[in-house]
Amino acid sequence: MHACRKLTKDREAQEKDRATLQLQIDATTLSAKQAFNTKHIELYSRASEDAGILATSSDAAQQAKAKEDFWNLYWGTLGIVENRKVEAAMVELGNCLTALDNKDESCRNDLRSLSLSLAHACRAEVETNFRVDLPSLNAEPRQMP
Repeated sequence: MHACRKLTKDREAQEKDRATLQLQIDATTLSAKQAFNTKHIELYSRASEDAGILATSSDAAQQAKAKEDFWNLYWGTLGIVENRKVEAAMVELGNCLTALDNKDESCRNDLRSLSLSLAHACRAEVETNFRVDLPSLNAEPRQMP
């Protein structure tokens, strides 16, 4: 009978150790996800902010800095987190910036709508992926003076 109690205690200790280990794994996984999610939102915020500056600012230095950061995100870290809709919006805006750099002004009037499309694509992904209940957007885009 004594050996049976010892076996039971050993099993209970192993189960407790497994449960403790699983809790540690879960905590580590949650911490990694939180760090990734924070970076994800930060990158989307930067891309949207850069696009907004490119679409609205008349300050050449501010525009140059935003354009440099936009391209860094485009060719780098944004590729880690972006979905297809954000990627498509980045490509459209990038194509317009390239055209403008090549003295093709045909998309200049589209910069604001391209910027807003990028922000809305980022917003939609954040709402879906992070299960955030954001207020509805107007069906019609706002008109700027």
